[in-house]
Amino acid sequence: MKILAEANSWIGTPYVYGGNSRIGADCSGFVQSVFLAVGISLPRTSQQQFDYSERINLEEIEIGDLIFFKRKGKISHVGIYAGDSEMIHSSSSRGVIRQPIEEYLRNNNYAGTGKIIGKISKK
Repeated sequence: MKILAEANSWIGTPYVYGGNSRIGADCSGFVQSVFLAVGISLPRTSQQQFDYSERINLEEIEIGDLIFFKRKGKISHVGIYAGDSEMIHSSSSRGVIRQPIEEYLRNNNYAGTGKIIGKISKK
């Protein structure tokens, strides 16, 4: 899948708050840039991406879907589901990494899962 290949190519990119390039990216800038690279425009912030995507159950998640986390009741983080219960995201401490969702869930509050309906090619 193009989304996954593009997301994987970003692994190792440093975290930069407000960043959206391979020089440095925050979580939503990374997601926006990955999708833009495959021809899909997404809003900039994790809250806007949450609002833009269609809610699905975590059990229905597929590669390329977005997974959101909240802090103090507000959407604060987003990652791209990579399969095998893992996500690729830009961690503020480690940059763009592939990480088990369960590992991230231990310290963060799951907010929901979103699908960009009708806009992703499974090729």
